[in-house]
Formats: sequence, C-alpha cells, structure tokens
Amino acid sequence: MSLPDKLKKFIVRCYNDVPSEKHPIMEVQLKEVVTNAIQSGRQFEIDWDRMVLPIHTAHLVADTKPLKRKLEEKASKIQSKKAPTNGTRRQPTKQSEAELRRKRFATNQPALYIDEISLEPVVGRSKALEKSYLRLTGTPNPDVVRPKAYLKKAIKHVMDQYTSKARPYPWVADQLRAIRQDLTVQRIQDPFAIKVYEQNVRVALENNDMGEYNQCLTRLKELYQNDLTFTSLETGEFTAYRIFYLLYTNKLEDIGSIIAGSQGCTDEAVIHAIKVVNALVAGNRALLFSLYRSAPNLGKAAMKQVVTRERVIAAAAMTKTTKGTIDLSFFKITMGFDSIEQVRAFLTAYIALEPTQDSVDSAQLSGAFEEAKKKAYQVDIKGQI
Repeated sequence: MSLPDKLKKFIVRCYNDVPSEKHPIMEVQLKEVVTNAIQSGRQFEIDWDRMVLPIHTAHLVADTKPLKRKLEEKASKIQSKKAPTNGTRRQPTKQSEAELRRKRFATNQPALYIDEISLEPVVGRSKALEKSYLRLTGTPNPDVVRPKAYLKKAIKHVMDQYTSKARPYPWVADQLRAIRQDLTVQRIQDPFAIKVYEQNVRVALENNDMGEYNQCLTRLKELYQNDLTFTSLETGEFTAYRIFYLLYTNKLEDIGSIIAGSQGCTDEAVIHAIKVVNALVAGNRALLFSLYRSAPNLGKAAMKQVVTRERVIAAAAMTKTTKGTIDLSFFKITMGFDSIEQVRAFLTAYIALEPTQDSVDSAQLSGAFEEAKKKAYQVDIKGQI
C-alpha cells in the first residue's frame, strides 16, 4: 500500500523528537494512529505535518499555575542531586541529545517499519479461562486469542482467584498480562478494556509491583484519551495515582498540567493528591506523612515509594544533627509510622536491628542513610509514563 510522503516523514519525526528510552511507548501510540488512519481511509486527508502523539504533549504544563514554577525549581534541584560531582563527564543537554537523534535517523530507518502495520485486528476464537502470557514474535494466532465475551469470563475468574487467595500473585500477574495482550491484538479499546486496566492497577498496587502498575497506568491514560466519551470515565482515584507516580519518578514538571486540568475538582482523591504535591514542594514532611496516613482508596500504596524516599532523606538529616541514641518512638512520631514494628522494618532495610531493640545509635545510622540518600532519586522502572 502506498503511503503519503508526509506520513512517512511524520513517522521519522516521531523517532527524531522522542528520546530513545521512550521509543517503546511512542511506537505503541504511533502504530495505533497510523493504523486507524489507514483503516478509515484518511491517510491522505490528515495533516501529518501538524499531527502529534500523546507522548509529544506529555510535558506541556499550564503557565498560569504558581505551583508550576515551584515544581520546576524542585525538579531542577533533583537533577542537580543526581548529576555527577567529579566534573569529569559532561552531561548532554536536551538540545544535543535531539541533534544526535536527528543525525542518527538521517541515515537509519526507524525501528517501526511501515510494512509491519497490521491493517486488520485479530478476531479471537479461544474459549480458555486461563492462559499464560507469551511474548508475541509474529502475527497472533486467533486460535489462542480470546474474544471479548470470553475475556469477560477470564477476568472474573482471575479476580475471583485473587480475592480468595486461591492463587499467588505471580500467577495472577501472568494471567492479567495475557488478558491485556488479548485486548491489544484485537484492538479492544472500550469501557471493558478500561475496567480491566483499572483492576490491574489496583492489583499491582496491592502487591507493590511498580513495573506492572506503571505499564497499566500508562495504557489506562491512553484509553481514557482514546475517545472523548471515555475521558469522563477517568475517576479521581486514578488521576491521584498518576500524580503520585509522577512524584515518584521525579517528573514534577508533568504534574502541573494534571493539576491545571483539575481546577474546580471536588473529588476527594484528587484534592488529597494536590495537597501531597504542595506539601512535598514546600518541604513540609510532617504534613506529607500525615497525608500519607489518611490517603483514600489505595493512595497509601501509591504513595509508599515517595514516602519511603522522603523518610530516608529526613533520617539522613536527623542523624547528622542528633548525637547519641534515638528512640524508635521518635521515628514513629515524626515520620508517620503506625507502629514501632513498622519503624523496625524500615530501619532494618539499612542496618541490623535486634527484634526487641527500641533505640538506635545515630552514628550507626548516619553512614547508612547518607549512602541511601544518594540513591533516593534513582528510578528505573519499565514502561514509565
């Protein structure tokens, strides 16, 4: 099939403009846009010179929000903390990275070949309730793909197994991945698909599986934006989760656009999430820890990584200024722990503690937390937003 030259240039532009580490996310979006255009016969009508993908607009922030400036300042401080201090290696700027990408793609064909775009979605014929996830290496076989009617039965079966604790989480996660794959190859992008991804987000959160959580949250955002009628399906619960994950991955600039779009929102989860952002930007850890304990829905699980990082930073500062022993009850009061057992579990990740120990030596903690603080802003999770 002959494609317009402008469409071909658009594909190349997508690879030029998007950092290589975000190509997997970009390719999913690109393939969907191009395929939909071809299937609808609009590939020659669309103004490809002005076309953008969701990933292109992910960093747009409302200019009118005072919070935006504070977020940018904090992001700048985080980047300076992450940068090497020996001065031996010059870090590439965004401009130089873009120039390198332009040069690279001037001679190399993009990884997403136009010929690979499938014009017809698969129509599944499988009736299996259970199916292990298997990475696709070619065209999906309809005999092992479940249609929507059977995916509805499969998700109910898997969730029943999960809630009854009949199967362990690794099995549940594998089954959910297979269900998501069947949705993808059949291009099922409707309220049912949204429900599946929402359930998967909650399950991943409950099991502290940040990789699966992030992949599902990213796809969920795309599904909400797929059609104007779906946008209204996004609840404050999942908006709050996105805010917390952006906090964790240090993408503070991106939060401004979400907050700007939430003006006038009365949802409890969104209001709570915005309070968390303000507390973090203001450096008010006491308020942050208090908000952590009162988070609605699964907000506490979604905030866990952020709160752990802030506890490490607070502990590093405290052990610098405090000499002698520190009671574990002090950690409980100042860092929002619910019990001394939680304090012990937190400290044990960095130093050795006796099961009944109720105080620690600040000198023993100081070195451990200073080292942990250096790694506090390092994030490496698949499928980042």
